[in-house]
Amino acid sequence: MIVHLSGHTDYKGQVKFNLNISRRRVYFIKKQLMARGIPSERIEISAFGEEQPIVYDSLHTQRLQNRRVTVTYRRITPSLSSEHKE
Repeated sequence: MIVHLSGHTDYKGQVKFNLNISRRRVYFIKKQLMARGIPSERIEISAFGEEQPIVYDSLHTQRLQNRRVTVTYRRITPSLSSEHKE
């Protein structure tokens, strides 16, 4: 299984700053998963900063929903290239 982590922020602050925060969030979660036995090579990461909001409202309580790490996973399928060649 491959775990994919995507870091996000709200739009408050500068773009570069928000991108850095989203990276820090993702690396924190990656570190936690590794501490629980998931190998580093099975964890993929992406940081989007403020690029992919789920809420566009300016209310503070709703904007907080954009400060997140999303976790998705996929199964590893066996490679067909491992067939014997004659």
